[in-house]
Amino acid sequence: MSRDTATVFDHLHQYGVDLRAREVYLQGPIDYADDTIRIGIDHIVRNIRFLDKTQGDIYLFIQTQGGAVESAVGLYDMIQQCDNDVTGVVFGECCSAGIYPLIACDHRYATKEAGFMFHQNYTGIGEHLQHYDAQTRAEYERVAFDRECKLIGSRTGKDSAWWKRRMKEGEIWMNAPEMIEHGLINDLWNGEG
Repeated sequence: MSRDTATVFDHLHQYGVDLRAREVYLQGPIDYADDTIRIGIDHIVRNIRFLDKTQGDIYLFIQTQGGAVESAVGLYDMIQQCDNDVTGVVFGECCSAGIYPLIACDHRYATKEAGFMFHQNYTGIGEHLQHYDAQTRAEYERVAFDRECKLIGSRTGKDSAWWKRRMKEGEIWMNAPEMIEHGLINDLWNGEG
């Protein structure tokens, strides 16, 4: 391999993709990149779409504290449209909005020590809003919450009513075996798809 080729692959790896292994890395907050250090969701989407143009499974490695729900739901929609199978692997933690890219995957795994947290999402209604703005956001939150519970319920071993009830009680924390029990993942990751 020439030095130039190695440099190109190294550069692509900085943007969260390993073309040779067909791996994409979602690490850190789910959002659009606002600087050159953090890889935004826009790069994740482009990397997966690029790999989907060629034959072979795609691996999405997830380590995120969550972030922008609508961006995560957009990633969910995009993964669902892939022609190739997408395998999701949680390492470290998968929190909050991180559930959406995970449950979008055709095959879902977690490392033995991985953790999971999910909670009801909020738009940040505050005192600075006008009354009608607060009402509009509150209605949006209600509709979004129903949509999220239905989506999660359709892709896991628990129905939407179970997720809704649990999230209204507060944050849901799980270890890897509990993630299997509740249908978030298929099994523990052994390093092979």
